[in-house]
Amino acid sequence: MTPLRLFSAVLCTLCLSASATRLPYNGLLPGRTMLTLDKSHAESGFLRLRGGGGVQYLHTLDEFEAKLKEAKDKLVVVEFTAAWCGPCKRIASKYEEMALENPNTLFYKVDVDENYETATSRSISCMPTFQFFVNGQCMDDVVGADIEKVLEKVKKHARV
Repeated sequence: MTPLRLFSAVLCTLCLSASATRLPYNGLLPGRTMLTLDKSHAESGFLRLRGGGGVQYLHTLDEFEAKLKEAKDKLVVVEFTAAWCGPCKRIASKYEEMALENPNTLFYKVDVDENYETATSRSISCMPTFQFFVNGQCMDDVVGADIEKVLEKVKKHARV
């Protein structure tokens, strides 16, 4: 079986076993984009690429600071995560959905192993940690995988 055929078989199995499965696209473009596969797309053979309103990875401290500055008075939510973090994996799809449901809020992720400089500059010691910024200032945080608490903070700090 060719690698492409094996990959397709795995994707079809994933698609048919759940209503939606999100896979990170690790392309060479700045920021990662999320791909969404659902049963209707699996059956039709098409992939849907979600752009805008999704979660973007920040890879450097300079990029992190630039995004905060660009956002001005918009709410920015940053999840500090790690590939090996079980609770981070469990809430990843809910965080992505939250980003899509709140288009006036900017959602980012920082992998603490890849972007150690940003994580240490923000004094991150537990994953996941969510920080909420307005005008470049940290307004609040949530430590742990409590997605309901994260949604509460988004509603509290978002400017509609």
